[in-house]
Amino acid sequence: MKCSVLIILVLFLSGCTGTTDVPMGKESKHGDLSDHQSEDGAGVKLETEEEIYKPPVEEINVTFENSGDTVIGYGSPLHLEKKVGNGWYEVPYQGLSFTEDLLSLEPGDLKSQELPLEHIDGTITEGIYRITKSFSFDAGTVMLSAEFEVKA
Repeated sequence: MKCSVLIILVLFLSGCTGTTDVPMGKESKHGDLSDHQSEDGAGVKLETEEEIYKPPVEEINVTFENSGDTVIGYGSPLHLEKKVGNGWYEVPYQGLSFTEDLLSLEPGDLKSQELPLEHIDGTITEGIYRITKSFSFDAGTVMLSAEFEVKA
């Protein structure tokens, strides 16, 4: 009897102290994405400050730089996705909306933006992730991604 109670108590406590993985949303509509785009005098690169983050992850900043000679447009939305098997799945935000303002990235400009982790329900656990962001050129719009890994 004492042994059964001890086993139940250990299982209960281990469940209470574990981390809750971020919930997965729907499968990403973007297949493989590049981290850069160069076209007709326009160039932009997207990357995270670190390639590998150790849990618990408290802050992730993404940088993007205009390496071309024309102005590039972008908005504030950043999206987080996690690789599961061979696919990418959205990590949904809770209680967050982005403005749709179009901002300008002048030639030579380097900007940084923080991923709003406080609006993610759960904990970012070990795995491969990417941040996606859209950029506008004269020739159209391109979605880029910055991959990173969370590993102890």
